Amino acid sequence: IRLGKKAKLSVERSIEALSDQHVVDVEGAQECEFRVSSRSDGSLRLPKPGHSHFDLLEATSDPRPGRPLGREVTPNETLALASTELASLEALCVAKLAVNLTASVTVNAASQAILKVDVTGRASVRPVFHLSGLLASIDYYKAARECFLKGSLDEALLCSERALATAAVLEPRPQKEIGDILNLMGATHLQR
Repeated sequence: IRLGKKAKLSVERSIEALSDQHVVDVEGAQECEFRVSSRSDGSLRLPKPGHSHFDLLEATSDPRPGRPLGREVTPNETLALASTELASLEALCVAKLAVNLTASVTVNAASQAILKVDVTGRASVRPVFHLSGLLASIDYYKAARECFLKGSLDEALLCSERALATAAVLEPRPQKEIGDILNLMGATHLQR
């Protein structure tokens, strides 16, 4: 069943719009015709009509899964970074869907049945922004250096690995930043 949204969803460039859930109504219907068979006692074998409600859990839509992302940034940071040349943000959507499903069956004289399923509900969407690219790598490196200076070596190593993962997929590869990350990883291993 395809769900169609009743309203167009657009998000303004404001702190309020980036912080809020945006709600749209969705609806859809599907019909399926099939031949009805009989049981041994002569009664018809039909799907049971009914009504159900489903709440689908939060899901994050990731347009390019598998690539490393940086930390989530606040709406204030998003607007500040979006106005700079260094902006390297990935937009994702966190969505929830609550639907009501109603199924009905009608049978005609020729033992043909039509199963109709109607779906109505609400989808709520919240934009989420993450640092990406060189900006994410630098951010993870700074966090790793801070952890190293505090003596949190495991956390420093974890942040260093994240910094390296985000830098390693960039083209051209940022040699200075990768060198800094590897040096910090080496120092962290020596301290452990």
